[in-house]
Amino acid sequence: MIYISGIHRMSRRKDRRDAVNDIQSMNPSADIKLLKLDLSSLQSVRHFAKELSQLESKVDILINNAAVMACPEWKTEDGFEMQFGTNHLGYYFHKNIK
Repeated sequence: MIYISGIHRMSRRKDRRDAVNDIQSMNPSADIKLLKLDLSSLQSVRHFAKELSQLESKVDILINNAAVMACPEWKTEDGFEMQFGTNHLGYYFHKNIK
């Protein structure tokens, strides 16, 4: 099972759908699901973890590959600076949530 996430205000749904199509073109039997995850929102991270735990009993491989950089001065909905909140707190919380 492959889960593709990383929905953020600046990402495009078409990019995620293209990723699914690319994988399925190489392996038509690939079981892929798109799940919503906005790393700049700790509430979204909680929701993602809950949704994933309902689908899977464990995660064997976790690839953290999304980030924001050189963004304008703005804050996450939790009040953290956007780059720090997304690139560090979001991943830390996502990896360590139970």
